[in-house]
Amino acid sequence: MRKAIVTRNITRVDTYQTLQLLLGIGLGMVIYVLLSDLAGRVTIHHFHSDFIQQLWFLFVKVWVPAAIVSPLVVICGLRFPFVPQHWWRALAFHVAIFFTLALIHALLLSYHYHYFADMNAEMRNYKAWQHMGHFMFGDALILFDFIIYTLLIAKVNLRHFYFIAQAKDVEANNLSNQLTRTRLHALRMQINPHFLFNTLNAISVLVMKQSNAQAVEMIGRLSHLFRQSLDENQLLTSLEKELNTAIQYLEIEQVRFGARLVYEVVCAQSLLKIQVPSMLLQPLLENAIRHGLSKSEANGELHITCTDVENYLRIVISDNGVGFDASVSVDGIGIDNIRQRLNSHYGEHHKFYIQSQINKGTQVTLEIPLMFETLAQ
Repeated sequence: MRKAIVTRNITRVDTYQTLQLLLGIGLGMVIYVLLSDLAGRVTIHHFHSDFIQQLWFLFVKVWVPAAIVSPLVVICGLRFPFVPQHWWRALAFHVAIFFTLALIHALLLSYHYHYFADMNAEMRNYKAWQHMGHFMFGDALILFDFIIYTLLIAKVNLRHFYFIAQAKDVEANNLSNQLTRTRLHALRMQINPHFLFNTLNAISVLVMKQSNAQAVEMIGRLSHLFRQSLDENQLLTSLEKELNTAIQYLEIEQVRFGARLVYEVVCAQSLLKIQVPSMLLQPLLENAIRHGLSKSEANGELHITCTDVENYLRIVISDNGVGFDASVSVDGIGIDNIRQRLNSHYGEHHKFYIQSQINKGTQVTLEIPLMFETLAQ
């Protein structure tokens, strides 16, 4: 697939760019002749300037033929690009093509010079093709041909490597998205069964206690939460949707724990449309309740605070649970999954750390860039 993309893009050769390169080469020739003439005037006594003749030679006899054969050179560059696996094949091909074109160029100039130029009698004793050496080496024709051919081939190969890099970047992004989706799916498979088991167990207890109103409420919230989870298949979602899912989750847990669980969500209206990874908050909230608040005999308090801090969205989840020794803690599957997904989405443009003390609660802090779309480009 990548080869097809590269081939399709490279074959769309930009004629305008090739013409720009040829015009740049022509300008370079003018500058070369100017500098050569200036150097002669400064360093040679009684210098005789042949600026017009040199410029005429380079333009008519070097640049014009190069412009005529440039489409052929570009096609050769496209058909035989330099690639790491078979670079020597391309080198051998282009060496052969270059010398063939250079010899044809010199031969045409020699015949033109022999039959149409005003030459002295001694030069008439040579055969037409024997003037080739004078043009190729005396007038440095082969050097100019080599420079022009190399520039054209370099241009084609730069485009070739650019499209290869572009195709690899697209492929890498696709693989990264697939990996992130797999991690998100694994996270859902880990959280949902465990959470569903606890919730159904709590509903059964409510039914046994004949707390039918609470049981119905809990079933409704559970249905709504899972419907949101199934409908949300995107890697990114708005902070507003993520907070709504978190609130649904906490409402269900509040039915389970009753007055023992109090939660608070604080978020400015301006932050609700920010895109965040899906299923970002629920595993953190489940950890807070399962490993912190549920093991505490005191009433549990859980706070979610979202703020804008220096162009970063800072999300802080804090609880007053039993806490743990953060220096010896090992991340679970859910936390490790979140770390990997944050790395996949934001690279090094994010922060994620956990602070906790035994019997003093736990605080989880996330910071992700508000201008993520700009960074992604």
